[in-house]
Amino acid sequence: MCPNYYWLLLLLAFGVPGTVSETPVLMPKIVDVMENASVVLSCTLNISGTGRSVSWHRSSKPGLWASMSLLNNGTCAAAGFLLNESLYSWSCYRNNTFTLTILNVNETQHGVKWKCGVGFTAISKETIINVKGKIVLSSPVYLLF
Repeated sequence: MCPNYYWLLLLLAFGVPGTVSETPVLMPKIVDVMENASVVLSCTLNISGTGRSVSWHRSSKPGLWASMSLLNNGTCAAAGFLLNESLYSWSCYRNNTFTLTILNVNETQHGVKWKCGVGFTAISKETIINVKGKIVLSSPVYLLF
């Protein structure tokens, strides 16, 4: 293995010194969304500044991750599954808040749990996606009084 790879693993496992000492906050906690609508998740860190990164984890795809970084030059960058622009959009706000938009939610995402984190030691509580289907009337409804 490359020596730089060991440093990367250590940074992911223990975080970058001086970056985040408390658990990030993921909002909202429960999302009720209609099918084909979008969901916005917001991960907020307890401190601000450039050079911050968060990772995103979803229960339906264990081991698959994505990350967002606010680079030192102030630009927001992403990696992993977030690069699929037909499914996700993302942004960085106020130097400490990272948003993930899940586009066109469908029934396969019902019950999926999301978390955000910094390294492996500071992981948010989970957010659960509840997908509501469309109401379809198969015949006229008559009310008799």
